[in-house]
Amino acid sequence: GKQVGWFILAILTNVFTLPILWLTALPIGDYSGYHQKHDVVDEDLFLQLWHAMTVPADRAAAVARLKAAGRKGLVALVQVVPMLKPVALRLDPSLARVLRKAPAV
Repeated sequence: GKQVGWFILAILTNVFTLPILWLTALPIGDYSGYHQKHDVVDEDLFLQLWHAMTVPADRAAAVARLKAAGRKGLVALVQVVPMLKPVALRLDPSLARVLRKAPAV
């Protein structure tokens, strides 16, 4: 019985605040979304992971994407921390040409 005031305040806050937040989050008048791709199939992340584990072609594509992202990340890391260049070249010798140029000062 002593906390009834706090309960009423919490209920009123949820009843009025959450719908207002929801309405302000709606993309009303947002014209940037009109130019996005509409022919893309929206596939669940779990389904993509399942296909990457079970379908050999999808698995090969996922491994290729991960390798490319890893190489880009390694190059970016070496550009930020140049002393890691020998470690990066030991991990992936094919990056020697990319890492040959001197770091910008």
